[in-house]
Amino acid sequence: MVDQENKTIRVNPLLRYRDPRQSASTNGQFLIEAIVAGSVLIMGFTGIMALLARAMHANRIVTNNYIGTYLAAEGIEIVKNILDHNVMMRIGCEDWCVPPIAGDSGWDWDTGINTGGNDTWRVDATGDTPSTVGLLAVGGNPYLYFDAGTNRYGYQSGDRSIFRRTVTITKNPSSNPIEIEVVSRVWWSTGLLQSEAQLVDVFWNWRP
Repeated sequence: MVDQENKTIRVNPLLRYRDPRQSASTNGQFLIEAIVAGSVLIMGFTGIMALLARAMHANRIVTNNYIGTYLAAEGIEIVKNILDHNVMMRIGCEDWCVPPIAGDSGWDWDTGINTGGNDTWRVDATGDTPSTVGLLAVGGNPYLYFDAGTNRYGYQSGDRSIFRRTVTITKNPSSNPIEIEVVSRVWWSTGLLQSEAQLVDVFWNWRP
């Protein structure tokens, strides 16, 4: 707007000239702030993801430890079931169970257990009868298989698991003919972590 008396020109403050250097400085500051804020967010998100991954890995380790310990205990139970079956069938008994149900004097209380002094076996519990529940040769692949249909581990069907199990049976560990020592060993890998569960039990022929 022009003042006719003073012959001066008045400029609207909103239309005043801005220094382009000041505008560039403001834009650069905003860009730096945005980069810093984005970096903080990325670092925080990365930390959360790393923590989540570690938690999932730790959960998997605990789960595998639980399963491995259970499978080791099952190895002991399978051998015990064989011995209990012999007692229930009165195999090898003499005066206290006349007549023996098995009717075979050549059998004994440890029938179904190896006849050697110290042997290692696989054990399978997926069968339902004594003829299908018992000791198997270790062979070259002691991996257990998991059957998703029955939720059971064995060697008959299913997908190969990460668990391997062997049972070592020692007769007469203390030069005692009525004693059997059983060592059930299960080992597996969770990523790079190698784990193992080993249980030991001793069984006696308490009524020879």
